[in-house]
Amino acid sequence: MIAGKHVGRVIDWRPGSSPSGAERIEITLVTRDGESIYADLYVNTDKVFPRTVETLKVCGWDGRDFGTLDGIGTVDVEIVVADEVYDGVSTPKVKWINPLGGRQGPMDSEQKRSFAARMNAKLKQISSSSTKATSTSAQRAPAQRQTPPIGDDDFPF
Repeated sequence: MIAGKHVGRVIDWRPGSSPSGAERIEITLVTRDGESIYADLYVNTDKVFPRTVETLKVCGWDGRDFGTLDGIGTVDVEIVVADEVYDGVSTPKVKWINPLGGRQGPMDSEQKRSFAARMNAKLKQISSSSTKATSTSAQRAPAQRQTPPIGDDDFPF
């Protein structure tokens, strides 16, 4: 698989562990082009656990049970692949699994009202600031300098 962004979904998963014993969820993803790639989502530390849960939810998991991972693989995702070099050998590796399109979905009516209220308040702030700045700068503005007319031989080209 070439480095870059691909659209695909999880087709298989299993709990597992690394050679050093770090627990993880091992997933297989397949792109719309039919290429497969594997990813290991670690759950062994408090630092990585929340990101793994978030990634599994992006992949469709309902977030209820690690024993079943219900819903995983039901949605398409963006798979970000980069080449990783180890011992001089370059291998494609999943770097990120993101929601397709990077959007959260449409706002409901309450979210829209809240958004409009916040943006309108900001708009009033900049409108009143620019009105004050304009009147202040008009009071302090130096007299405009008159530019002499440009003759035919004054063009720079």
